[in-house]
Amino acid sequence: MKNGHKHGISSGTIVFLCLTVVVVAVTVFFLLAISGNDLSVWRGQMTGQVLLEVETVTPEPDIPVLDEQPAESTEPVQQNQEPVINLEPRALSLRFGGDIMVSKMVRETAEQPNGEYDFTKVFTNLNAAFIGADVSVATLETMTDDEQPYDTYNAPSAILDVLKQIGIYDLSLATEHMMDFGPEGLQMTRAALNSRGISYCGAYEAGSPANYQLFSANGINVAVLAYTYGIGNEGREKIKDTELNQLPLFSLERAVADIAAARANGANLVIVLPHWGTKNKSDISESMKETAAQLARAGADMIIGAHSNIASGLEMLRAERADGRVYETLVCYSLGALLMDARSEDNAAGMVLSVEIEYDPSVRQIHYRNIHAIPLYIYQDIDEGIRVWRVINTEIGDDLNQLTADIREGALAAKQKIEQLSAGLGGI
Repeated sequence: MKNGHKHGISSGTIVFLCLTVVVVAVTVFFLLAISGNDLSVWRGQMTGQVLLEVETVTPEPDIPVLDEQPAESTEPVQQNQEPVINLEPRALSLRFGGDIMVSKMVRETAEQPNGEYDFTKVFTNLNAAFIGADVSVATLETMTDDEQPYDTYNAPSAILDVLKQIGIYDLSLATEHMMDFGPEGLQMTRAALNSRGISYCGAYEAGSPANYQLFSANGINVAVLAYTYGIGNEGREKIKDTELNQLPLFSLERAVADIAAARANGANLVIVLPHWGTKNKSDISESMKETAAQLARAGADMIIGAHSNIASGLEMLRAERADGRVYETLVCYSLGALLMDARSEDNAAGMVLSVEIEYDPSVRQIHYRNIHAIPLYIYQDIDEGIRVWRVINTEIGDDLNQLTADIREGALAAKQKIEQLSAGLGGI
């Protein structure tokens, strides 16, 4: 017969054990609190694990980089916030040179005894006018096809080496002579430019989707559009009508459409390079003035002309555009020649146009900070018994002092002419 007693732990014992556990736990946490140890460290010590102290960094959300210098903000970064857009003004320096022509007399200047060509001595200290600019452009009024006979409008490709050396990195090919040596001559010229890392505008591959060059400099999207008033008879005889339609022949309708397309693709600064005017004439026709005004209204910020080989007229136009705002457009009707066999005082006086601007993204507008015409002088000289052509920067006094009296007189006259042409813009 079983008795009535139950074996096991009494209720009093259970209560005592619970109280003991509570007391131990409280004691442990109290000791940890006063010792400053982290609970995880204590647990590691108790279990024999080695814990490394790791600085915890909370990752910030990804924000698209829209500019090289993101705008600073003291506000905490929030998830799903809008991208930070830099609205700080951005500066840009530009240099523009005139026509480059390599006639027989100029070419002979550079010919070496071994039959090769070196044009280094033609340009004296001209790099002071171009080096350091963010954008540097000139007009190449010759092809550089070494596989065809050299001519007034086909020069040794070695001319490109010295152009790059003095700081010219972009060339307009939109001239009336661009097809004088046929499509092959133009293609060889583009290949010569590509091999030297010199970009070009005004002569694109067939089927190119754009009639303009678009690139970024200092965070500013720059569009360059180049056109010629026509193609010479020699060039027309070597191409088909379909090829003629692919060339950058100027029409106001086309230019306006190209400006609109460039703006739609993000251009902040639009530069138009028209090859216009009359050869060896400084006259600015009413047609040229009206065309400049219409290009300004269409959205051109700079209109820099070439072709006449005589420097002429600079002015600042103010035009209302489609958005109802008034903008400034810098116009230079002709820069004159950068290189040619100058045969008159007017031909001998050229210029490099230096322009400093600031682009304000907050109002999407260009502000002109400095405009300066650097006067050039093209002349003949005698070097070791050989007649050579030179182009000098007349702002460099040491170069002027080394000239003979008669050449120095011509250089000072050229300098004065360019200073007079640009006097109206001197205060900008």
